[in-house]
Amino acid sequence: MGTSVRLCYQLGIDNQQSLAGMTDFDVYMRIRIFWCIYCLERNISHQCGAPYQINKKDIAIDLPSELKSGLQGFVSNEGSLTPIPRQLATIKWARLCSDMWDSMFGVTARQVNTEFIVVTDAQILLLLNEMPPALRWTSATLKAIDDIQYPRYIVRQSIVLHLRVNHLRLLLRRSDLLDTKNGGRTASLCVEIAASSVDAMYEYRFSPLKQDTQRFPTTSFLSGTIVVLIAVILANKVDRASFQVASNAFRKAVELLEDIAPGFSLARRVMLRLQNVIRATTQTMTTNQDNGRQAALSRVDSAPIQRDPLQNTIMLSSTSIWKI
Repeated sequence: MGTSVRLCYQLGIDNQQSLAGMTDFDVYMRIRIFWCIYCLERNISHQCGAPYQINKKDIAIDLPSELKSGLQGFVSNEGSLTPIPRQLATIKWARLCSDMWDSMFGVTARQVNTEFIVVTDAQILLLLNEMPPALRWTSATLKAIDDIQYPRYIVRQSIVLHLRVNHLRLLLRRSDLLDTKNGGRTASLCVEIAASSVDAMYEYRFSPLKQDTQRFPTTSFLSGTIVVLIAVILANKVDRASFQVASNAFRKAVELLEDIAPGFSLARRVMLRLQNVIRATTQTMTTNQDNGRQAALSRVDSAPIQRDPLQNTIMLSSTSIWKI
C-alpha cells in the first residue's frame, strides 16, 4: 500500500494540474485510479487501527465524474448504474474514517462528547440517504433478486457499504457502550445497528449469490459486531426485547463464523480468540432465558383463576401462558 501511495505522488495523479494536456479519457481514468487508492488506503488503515498515509491537505484533484458520452475507451456496462455513485459514496465514507481517526484516536484526539457523536452520526446517515436506491441495502433486495435491472455484484457492493456505515456508527458509540455506569443509554441502539449488520451478512451468506470472495469482509465486520453484542449481553443493561434481539443476532453471528471457519484461516483465528467470551455469553443467555421462564411460570401460578359458567372450563386471567 505504501508503494502505491508513493507512486501516486511521483506520477502526480494527486494533482489536477499534472493532468493538463491529456485526453478526457486519460484524465477520467487517472482521477478514478487515485481515488481508488485513496479509499483502499483508508480501508486498510481503518481495519488495522493505524494512521492514514494520504493527508487531505495534499489532495488537489477533482472528484470522479461521469465520462462524457462519445469518448473512446473501455468503460464497463453496468446497466443504468455507473461505477461513479459507488465510488463517490466510498470516498465520503473514507473521509468520515479520517475525521473519526483524528477526533477519537489521533495524537491530538480528545474525549468524544455527545455533540461529536450526534453530528458525525448525522453525516453517516446523510451518506446513506444520498446513495442511489440500488446501493442501499434492504432485506427485500434478495427476495426480489430475479427482478432487479442491474448486475448482481451491485448487491454485494450495497451490503459492503451497509456494513461499513454500521461499523462507523458502532465505533462512534464504543466508549459509551463499554462505560460500566452509562452503557445502558446507548446499548439498545447498538443492538439495533449490530443486528442489522448480522442480518445482512447472514442473508447473503445463505443466498444463491454467495461467493467465497466475501469471506474476508464478512469475518472482519463480524468480529467487531460480535464484540458489541457480547458487551450488551454480558452487561444485561437493556430491556428484555432488546436482549432477545441481541441474543438472536449473536447466535446468527456465531453460526456465520462457524460456517466460514473450516475454509478460511482468519475466521478460525477469530473463533479461537473469542471462544472464551463466546462460551461465557452463551451461558449468560441460557441463564437469562431460564430466569425468564421461571418468572413467567411464577406469574402464571399466581394469576387468579376464573371459571367460565358456560363452558365449565378453567381459564387463566390476562397473564395467560399463551401470551408470555
